[in-house]
Amino acid sequence: DDGKCNDEPIAVYGGDPCLIDYGDETTDADGNIVFDLQIDEDLFLWAWTGDLGDRLDIDNAEYVLAELMAVKPAVAFELTDDMHAEALMVPFGREVTFTFQLVDEDGEPAAEDDVDLTILSEEETDERLIRLRTRSYETNSSGRVEVRFHIDRPGPGDDILGYLDLTVEDSDDLDVIDKSTVGILDGGTRLVWSGEDEAPTTLVLEQKIAYHEASDSGSGARNTVTAKLVDQYGDPVRGETVHFFSDDPEGLFYDTDDQELAQSGYRKTTSRHGEATVSYYRDDDRAGTETIWAISEDDSIRSKEDVVHFWVEEAPDGGVLSNYEVIIHDKDRRRLVIAKSGSGPYMIAYDSNDQFNHGANTENFKSFSDNLEVGDFVDIDVESHDPDDVNAFTRYE
Repeated sequence: DDGKCNDEPIAVYGGDPCLIDYGDETTDADGNIVFDLQIDEDLFLWAWTGDLGDRLDIDNAEYVLAELMAVKPAVAFELTDDMHAEALMVPFGREVTFTFQLVDEDGEPAAEDDVDLTILSEEETDERLIRLRTRSYETNSSGRVEVRFHIDRPGPGDDILGYLDLTVEDSDDLDVIDKSTVGILDGGTRLVWSGEDEAPTTLVLEQKIAYHEASDSGSGARNTVTAKLVDQYGDPVRGETVHFFSDDPEGLFYDTDDQELAQSGYRKTTSRHGEATVSYYRDDDRAGTETIWAISEDDSIRSKEDVVHFWVEEAPDGGVLSNYEVIIHDKDRRRLVIAKSGSGPYMIAYDSNDQFNHGANTENFKSFSDNLEVGDFVDIDVESHDPDDVNAFTRYE
């Protein structure tokens, strides 16, 4: 009551929380003191300074109230680079920047500075060693280290290659997660520089929306798929014809003995961005799963991965759907696409008016929405699809 410190606070450092004594910490050359604290659910933290022998009296002190943010510590370095997606190599003279970013246990950036990192790099061509260097770095205020490399063409001819090996010698006892384009930290994997002419190498498929409600009204339901063709350097390839196919007779399927040739409407030419896009209608109100792929004009390149599109029906109401797998969780639209062998895929929406459980325990709307993941299983007691009615969702991990 009189503004003086009592014995209730717990001293983080020093023996007396109310007294400036020799047991207290002093600031470093930058004027900072860093404390590592275990943050419980609630924490009130008092920090004060003064001359040796001073006792805290809040009636005679200037003070501020600061909001503190608990930051998870770094557990690893994550390695990325600025190479083009799907690149297999780099043209001579092009620079590549590798970024080592500290991340926490959730994979989020951790802004810790002065964390040590030592890298061994070896640059060579088919003919000779160019550089062999071991360099040590400290992370900046963003918890990041950036390292740049480039190799110039050593001479005439297209058959000479340049190589870069990277090895992390020391990471301050932290793990290193390799998310570089070619996986350069994987044993035996090197980044290659080349002078060979560009040639198509990789075809990548994508769709912005992975599900639509099946329909036979009018022309049916519409889907759009885009293929991107790139060369060995990850640069787009224009003016090439791409053929689109699927296994759905009502979709992109084309019943022909020559599977190298798509229907004329499903043959598209790549733009200057290397992209070819096809839109099509599926005139069928039955649920189904469509697998889509694409090939280049000469059948030399097939899409790197197939894409799957789900033609869904509304989940049947008036009963319980048991042990269905979550195929898609559209969190923004609060929708689930669920299926199990021989049944579905079904679509159902949820809102804060519904009931939610995690196993045998109840949970709230936000917890359900935040924690439900693809691959989880659910039981759903479907009253109806009316937002005013209450459906019950139980999730199992």
